[in-house]
Amino acid sequence: MASDRDILATALGDAWDDGNATGLDGWTGPGRGAGDVDDEAVRARRREIDATLDGDLAGWRPPARKIADPAELDTLPGRSIVVGHRGKFGTAYQLTSYVGFAQTPMWAGPYDVEKRSTSREVIEREGGVTVLHEPTEEDGQ
Repeated sequence: MASDRDILATALGDAWDDGNATGLDGWTGPGRGAGDVDDEAVRARRREIDATLDGDLAGWRPPARKIADPAELDTLPGRSIVVGHRGKFGTAYQLTSYVGFAQTPMWAGPYDVEKRSTSREVIEREGGVTVLHEPTEEDGQ
């Protein structure tokens, strides 16, 4: 899975190449079919993208994912954390382990002491959720 930085670097590189393909400096960028690629132009492109990512765009993250479909909520990995859209302050939920829950994803909220909520119950209660944390393999998931 590509990091947020890699995703943004690709988007910036594509924008750079598209701008140059219109003839701003005659270079059409790597893979644009212009024949020989100017190695110095490639270095300049990488240097400018890195400087932008480390400067103005440092810490950039894509918008948080919003989910309103229980089936989509079911696809999140265990230990994911979401917050509901109901009211001024939504309720937070964490996806508990599938073990012991008959392979049905179950969500623990602050009031779910004896019982967990299904994805359908969470969506019906909250009207939708925003994903705050989705564990990855890097997190030990």
